[in-house]
Amino acid sequence: MKSKIAGIVTSLLVVMLVLGVSYALWSANLYVSGVVNTGTLSVAIEAGDGYDNEPEEKDVSCISAYVEGDTMYVTINNAYPCITYTQEFNVTNTGTIPVIVQSITIEGNASAWVTVSGISVGDQIEPEEEVECSLIVHLDNYAEQGETYTFTVTILFVQWNEFLPSGG
Repeated sequence: MKSKIAGIVTSLLVVMLVLGVSYALWSANLYVSGVVNTGTLSVAIEAGDGYDNEPEEKDVSCISAYVEGDTMYVTINNAYPCITYTQEFNVTNTGTIPVIVQSITIEGNASAWVTVSGISVGDQIEPEEEVECSLIVHLDNYAEQGETYTFTVTILFVQWNEFLPSGG
């Protein structure tokens, strides 16, 4: 009986020795190092020309705009009813990753129909791509003559993989 136990113990030790040597020969440490460079999200909005549909001999009102950050501030001076104004602007992806338009918010103080053309929610803009856009304002018949009206257009851009189709 003692020889059976000694044989089993010896067999187990031999098996463990073989497994240990096999493991030592087949295993190795692998060290990985690397550098991760992230992209940049940067968009430039630039106001362009503004014009209206007044006849030249009656061209008394005007539209103008300037940009601060992601908001364009638009002013219509000496306005009167039933005129359509157009303010051109460009959007350029100055970053290194694609961006998507998450939302466009238009706020103003006039009785008007206001829309943005050339860009819409869900549009993707590639790096270095420029998009030509327009803000179109049509003052309706309830607009006051000789008034100054102001609008803001704020465009929220997100990186391409963070877009929420519901508007965020």
